[in-house]
Amino acid sequence: MQRELAVVVKALLFRAVSRKIFCFLFFWVFSSIMLECNGQTTQFASLWVRYFNQTRLTNRLTLNAHLDERILFKPTRQFQLFTHIHLNFLIKPWLDVGVGGNFNFTNAAANPHLMVPEWRPWQEATLIKSIAKKWQFQFRYRVDERFIHVNNGQELQSGYNFNWRHRFRPQFSYSFQNQGQTKKYVFRISNEFMVNTGDVRDTFDQNRFYCSIEQPLGKKWSMETGYMNQLQSRAGDDGYNERHLIRVSVYHKVDLRKVD
Repeated sequence: MQRELAVVVKALLFRAVSRKIFCFLFFWVFSSIMLECNGQTTQFASLWVRYFNQTRLTNRLTLNAHLDERILFKPTRQFQLFTHIHLNFLIKPWLDVGVGGNFNFTNAAANPHLMVPEWRPWQEATLIKSIAKKWQFQFRYRVDERFIHVNNGQELQSGYNFNWRHRFRPQFSYSFQNQGQTKKYVFRISNEFMVNTGDVRDTFDQNRFYCSIEQPLGKKWSMETGYMNQLQSRAGDDGYNERHLIRVSVYHKVDLRKVD
């Protein structure tokens, strides 16, 4: 009975998620076209580089920590510096939950010498489904509790502003390996749509379309290289910033599980 109930719940969840995916993708394509036509976007080029440690504690529990450096070009300057730490627990083969937080600095657009701190605890749930021999589908929902230091664009002021941000990310991944080789490569494509709630000026926060390839560098290391198109609401007016960026991630996999 318990197994049958789990199958029904799983089927209903994926059916609901599939409908949301098409809505989010449609909104992203439509909004991108409309914004380009209206000339409301400002273009940027950027590079994101991160070190991502994945430590397996048990068969179900993983501790993740990463450091993320984000750079803008023309002129070249640091845009953001992120530190993350979070725990993920695999409840079922099709359901993973996580809790964590990050601390980051963001460079203020009006003053390149001002770095604005933010504290951000968050929670997430990810649905996982194998849809073919080498394909996997994931749908992740994450909610951020954002505490952003009050500032006037020129200097920090007393206190923090708070808002909730809801993030929806469907992702497809394809695992493959070259003939005669044991190394496994992973191709990923995803779209993440983010909205703000609470006392905020803009409900729409940003949209990220991303595609990448992860290649192994050994038993414990791998590197992912990808392209991201980021469309983000611009604070202070009705415009948007569109960033074309390259993201390079170095993954370090550590296994602390006991071997009998």
